[in-house]
Amino acid sequence: MNDQPSPDVPPIGPSQPIGVTENDIRQRSQELGILGKLFGSRDHAPINIAGGLMVLGIVAMVLVPMLPESANFSKGDLEKTLGSIVFAALTFLGGYLGRAR
Repeated sequence: MNDQPSPDVPPIGPSQPIGVTENDIRQRSQELGILGKLFGSRDHAPINIAGGLMVLGIVAMVLVPMLPESANFSKGDLEKTLGSIVFAALTFLGGYLGRAR
């Protein structure tokens, strides 16, 4: 057997870092931009936005009974509006995740 490395296989050493480097992180950060840092990459942003809307809508629906009654807008109307937003986000997620890729 020959103990010499094959010329086709590059040596692994300090010249070739393994894993994520600082340069990779900086490049990824520049690709995402300001909104990308908040919502995620192009593949995950729709899911993150719809999920965030669902969570905020459900939390708001739980907190609506604590609001004082208004003459212009009733609590029931506010609950219906928030429920519609949560339902629309859930429907979007079902369609987005259910489609064949």
